[in-house]
Amino acid sequence: MIKVLKISITALAFLGVFGLTSHSTFEKKATNFDSSKLKKKKVVFVAGSDSHGSGEHKFIEGCHLQAKLLNENTTDVYAVVTENGWPRDFSIFDGADVIVMYSDGSEDHMVIPHLEEVDELVKKGVGMVAMHFALEVPKGKAGDYFTKWFGGYFQTYYSVNPVFVPKFMKFPQHPIT
Repeated sequence: MIKVLKISITALAFLGVFGLTSHSTFEKKATNFDSSKLKKKKVVFVAGSDSHGSGEHKFIEGCHLQAKLLNENTTDVYAVVTENGWPRDFSIFDGADVIVMYSDGSEDHMVIPHLEEVDELVKKGVGMVAMHFALEVPKGKAGDYFTKWFGGYFQTYYSVNPVFVPKFMKFPQHPIT
């Protein structure tokens, strides 16, 4: 039950954060909103190739799980998944509202050979999401595009992966502390 709840919460958080639904469930009930008249939002998950040791990173499975949850639990979102890197057939992005990249990054990032094509989609209003290290690209052309699309990027040997132990001298007075 806890795993299912965590997955459901993740799917709901994804929808809320990325604005893929136009009204909350409560607003739909309160206003008799008919979502069937809305065009479905198309989400294209681009799963990176396996990396690290076996079972350590499950980009393909993670994308399929998120797409499945979106498709089964929303009426105004349609999610599709591409596997093992950038799709050979660029037409998968026809009608896309958002592209979600879930992968590792670095100088061999799967999007680097396609920066100009993706930029054209972004100029048309397609949203971009980078999960895990899909935000890591080298400084220069790729970094410039990512700064334009995301507001920044993770640069190896410059950006800091936030792994640290905080030292609190005093906690603020707040109900959750």
